[in-house]
Amino acid sequence: MKTQLLPLLLAVMLTATACQKAEPAPLADRIKKVWTVQSATENGTLVFLKGATSNVRNYGSYRLDLSKPPTVTLTEVDGNTFTGQYTLQNDNRLILSGLTPQPTGSGGRLEYVLGAVSDNSMDLSQASANLKTGNTLNTYKLATP
Repeated sequence: MKTQLLPLLLAVMLTATACQKAEPAPLADRIKKVWTVQSATENGTLVFLKGATSNVRNYGSYRLDLSKPPTVTLTEVDGNTFTGQYTLQNDNRLILSGLTPQPTGSGGRLEYVLGAVSDNSMDLSQASANLKTGNTLNTYKLATP
């Protein structure tokens, strides 16, 4: 009887172990990619949707490169590119600092609030108004290209 229970017990243990859900990668690893805009809102109004033909603003050149920590390269909506460093703060803030050239009125620092983050999408909201888009608070749905 004992010899019959051992294989059954082993099968149950293997099944239980195989069904355990894998832990998600740390946030710092999940954001370590190049991101482009899928949709953008300015002051709550949708102004860009990738693939749409009637966008109010063209975010097609926007690119946030976090692939080489702690270095960041940001290409803004107007096509200007800035380089600096990035840090994560409290797992809900993305801070770009030491940006050169300095984005207008930023002192070389931009701050974003992180929303949902998965392996291939990330939601970002600007923590302060963006002068390049008329002093609007912008929210971005980003994806890996």
